[in-house]
Amino acid sequence: MKKLRVIYAGILLVLLVGCTKEEGAEQTATTKVNGDLEEQLSQLNEQLIESENKIKELYVMLESRARDENEAYNELHNKIYIMENLLSRVPGINSRQGFVKDVNTSGATITLEVKFAEKKEDNEAPNGFVIEEQETKIVTVDLDANYFILKGDKLQTIPTADEFKEAANEYDRFFNIYIVENKIVMLTEQYLP
Repeated sequence: MKKLRVIYAGILLVLLVGCTKEEGAEQTATTKVNGDLEEQLSQLNEQLIESENKIKELYVMLESRARDENEAYNELHNKIYIMENLLSRVPGINSRQGFVKDVNTSGATITLEVKFAEKKEDNEAPNGFVIEEQETKIVTVDLDANYFILKGDKLQTIPTADEFKEAANEYDRFFNIYIVENKIVMLTEQYLP
């Protein structure tokens, strides 16, 4: 019996030592996996910081471009305002505003039915201005007249009277109208919010 107890104790000892070695090996493997995961996490954190820095750089660049574009837009707007003021003061050029109600072409003659109006600043109005409508007249268009309409936020040249008629009929467009010797020489659409 003693021998049997010694054999059982020996087997138990071998099993315990073997299990302890396996647990040690498992702990070593777990420690290695944890180390690998921590290293990957560290790399991901570095990549995240790098990406955030790139996003900040892009944001600063976009702000700079927006500021530059806004300055260019304001400069262009001011130049247009100056040119319109100069045109309105040139002898022989009559500058008015209005809505083109109809475009008629008969042979080489083009006439517009224009509802003349004036855009006036008014701080009490919702958009900061009012449009005071005036008389409606039929006005002849010079054969070399230029037509400009807004497409989005940009002025676009319309090459022919027929294309201008299509554009004018899309909706009520408000125009700056330039007249020389009772003929329209240029129409430029004015943005109305």
